[in-house]
Amino acid sequence: MKFVRSAAVATAFVPILTAAAILLSPYAASASQLIYTPINPNFGGSPFNGPFLIFQATSQDQYSALPKPSSQQKNPSAAQSFAQRIENALVTQAANQLAGQILGPNALPSGTFSTNGTTISWQTVGGETTVTIVDGSTGATTTITIPAQ
Repeated sequence: MKFVRSAAVATAFVPILTAAAILLSPYAASASQLIYTPINPNFGGSPFNGPFLIFQATSQDQYSALPKPSSQQKNPSAAQSFAQRIENALVTQAANQLAGQILGPNALPSGTFSTNGTTISWQTVGGETTVTIVDGSTGATTTITIPAQ
């Protein structure tokens, strides 16, 4: 069987193909917006994802729970609570006095303060104050530099 091309057949299909292309072109180029759907139920995701996410988090958790506090730590006696408050008040007052000696209106140019093995020394040079704190139990040193005002 031989196929013969004729100009009449080709010309008859051109309007049909053109009409089909015009009618189908909006569908070929159509697209929709991307819509984000959260997974976590806390942020609007499906509540059915909750147990799966908890399982994933628990299986990846590398840390163990903190030890439970002893009964003495949980509920200190009235005497222990009072002693702790007095100690905190004394430390606060000492810290305020020390800060006044370092930075106050009548600040000393240098000095040293020691308590419970911790030594705090300071020196003011050219308006810049350097405070050095040495922990007597560990030997760790912390240096704080306060620029001139």
